[in-house]
Amino acid sequence: MRNINYFDKELSVEEYVKKEVCKNAGTQSVAFKEQLISLCSSAGIECNEKMKKEELFDLLCNNGFEYKQFADLFGIGVSSQVYQSAFNITHQDVKCLERNGVLKK
Repeated sequence: MRNINYFDKELSVEEYVKKEVCKNAGTQSVAFKEQLISLCSSAGIECNEKMKKEELFDLLCNNGFEYKQFADLFGIGVSSQVYQSAFNITHQDVKCLERNGVLKK
């Protein structure tokens, strides 16, 4: 399985997606608690509004949601900095790879 460097830690893709979805960054959060509650409601999953984001995330995963769905829904990906440090290339090189279809946005 692939790992992602995240602040000097090696995380699996699943751990990274969970960390990004559950991160509390105020108005800059990738996902809001209300969005997770709405996902539960639309999927017919009972939840409590007092649950934490991590609990809602786990509840959704335990009821059939996949990490890829979260990544697609909330636009979670890897920054170009990861590619730059891993392959010793510039930001322009990453953009060029993206334009040529090697990397997905």
